[in-house]
Amino acid sequence: MLAREDPYWTSLTSGKRRMAWKLNEFLATGQREVVWALDSAKAFDLYPPSRALALDFGCGPGRLTGALAQSFDRVVGVDISPSMLDSARKNYASERISFAQSTRDIESGSVDLIYSTFVLQHFPKTALVTTFEEFARLLADGGLLIFQYPEEPRWTLPGIAFKALPTSFMNAAQRYIAGFPEAMPMNWMKPQKMITVTAQAGFGVCKSVSGPRYSPNWKDTWYLCAKEAGGR
Repeated sequence: MLAREDPYWTSLTSGKRRMAWKLNEFLATGQREVVWALDSAKAFDLYPPSRALALDFGCGPGRLTGALAQSFDRVVGVDISPSMLDSARKNYASERISFAQSTRDIESGSVDLIYSTFVLQHFPKTALVTTFEEFARLLADGGLLIFQYPEEPRWTLPGIAFKALPTSFMNAAQRYIAGFPEAMPMNWMKPQKMITVTAQAGFGVCKSVSGPRYSPNWKDTWYLCAKEAGGR
């Protein structure tokens, strides 16, 4: 529902109730983010040895997809929303970029990099381990997972509301006060616990760092996790 109304704002709210993104400005945020993330991977000596295939998980309208294609031979953008995929396909006509609704048909051990930001925070926490296990299935040995996840709400009025009020109330507030056509659930987790969750799925090395700041209401942590050789 949100994707049909405004796919760009839905993918990158930046803490605002509404934002009229211009396409070039929207895509430029992805370019800056991917450059920073890959530079961080190099600094940690986690950069994938092969750059044949990258996966943009929860790609939305392709904010990060084109930026990843500048460093990898092929990129697959995956999103469950047909409306998001329609927008992404309009933005990219390259034969090196393709889109799908799931990872089901992607070969095990074929992906060198999985990149996902502002996606997993909307998953139920109970789904995280199985999601990371699927990422581990897809990644080649030495492949890299880069993702963002909120550490906690900040001490702003919306952040305090997320800390203090029941989820059901916040979902209703998003729909009937903020005017969202549907609620956008939010989850958060401390880095120590998140690193434990990724280890359960077969990621042997996981670094947590502060990264680009988008929202005034959330303290985001960025993770760079390498798949263990011989892992799942």
